[in-house]
Amino acid sequence: MSKLTAILRLLRPSQWLKNLVIFTGLIFSANLTNLALLVKATEAFIIFCALSGSCYVINDIFDIDSDRRHLEKKFRPLPAGQISVPLASFLAGILAVLSLALAFLVDVYLGFISLAYFALIFLYSASLKRFIIVDAMVVSLGFVLRAVAGGVVIRVPVSPWLLLCSFLLALFLVLGKRRYELVDLGKEALWHNAVLGTYTAGLLDQMLAIVASATVIAYSLYTFTSRTSLIGPSMMLTIPFVVFGIFRYLVLIHQGEGGRPERVLTRDRALIVDILLWAGLILILLHKK
Repeated sequence: MSKLTAILRLLRPSQWLKNLVIFTGLIFSANLTNLALLVKATEAFIIFCALSGSCYVINDIFDIDSDRRHLEKKFRPLPAGQISVPLASFLAGILAVLSLALAFLVDVYLGFISLAYFALIFLYSASLKRFIIVDAMVVSLGFVLRAVAGGVVIRVPVSPWLLLCSFLLALFLVLGKRRYELVDLGKEALWHNAVLGTYTAGLLDQMLAIVASATVIAYSLYTFTSRTSLIGPSMMLTIPFVVFGIFRYLVLIHQGEGGRPERVLTRDRALIVDILLWAGLILILLHKK
């Protein structure tokens, strides 16, 4: 049981929340009640959970030495020695092959997008994470590919505005995480992540301010220009919730709580209430007819 628990931890199921982006196309096209399309989107979600799990394992294999020196990451299954590198490599390979094969079986276009996602994250783990700005943008592009996968699998065109919002919001979260790591680790940051040595807290604050502003503007424009919203200007009622959510997250970042977005987004009461109100209003507006 301890070995199975270690394997499950290795796949980082808490990070699978990111794959919920796949459902954005289904929700914003007002097809959430379409059972057939919901099943398709769910299949894509499961595939990406397995695929992203394999990517996390690969990333841990590449980072095993630096993770052993990290205050928290050293307790992960690989650096802690609970799982061997050969076993981890085998698990990553099996998961990648199976998830990609399933993706092509479900939909050929989903297969190609899944393959592109895997290739992008593999390159990130192997090399791209070492380049300033590129590291954050690559992770953000992974969210865009998730959103595209969600639209492709249900044969619904995803609004360019929605893709832009997905990219900017992901970039905002990644930069917030970088700032947390830099401030939390201090002088030891370079030992744990080479790219942190090229960032500064001031630079990241400027980037966060730019991306936060761009996210609000992009979402605002999306609410009253996107044809996929189907509901006209009433979609603008959701803007205040997006503004509050971004501001609240900025507060948490400066309080030193932005290291794990998935933890913050599921534990901070103010954010949880804000997200639920935003999601509830979206559903009401999209299905009021």
